Amino acid sequence: MLVSGRGTNLRALIEAAANPCYPAQLVAVASNRPGCPALEIASGAGIATDIFRSQDFGSDAGARDQAMARWLVGKGTEIVVMAGYDRILSDEFLDAFPNA
Repeated sequence: MLVSGRGTNLRALIEAAANPCYPAQLVAVASNRPGCPALEIASGAGIATDIFRSQDFGSDAGARDQAMARWLVGKGTEIVVMAGYDRILSDEFLDAFPNA
């Protein structure tokens, strides 16, 4: 999942995924905003988290998105859900998840 804010959508998905009949497992949460409440929610639920700040990659959104995609793939991510994520994803990111 990709998050940037309070985590309202994330919390709802964590609760839904607690049902054994839910068809997916939440494996990783990435954000572009350090300290956003959604990261605390994910961490509290035992979900891996990481931060990919735009300024850490200069003006190269593609490089940020490639790093984020590599991390997500490394965590076993197959489908990405944008739950309040406030950035537009680059083609480089989308190419990493062609079946999603």
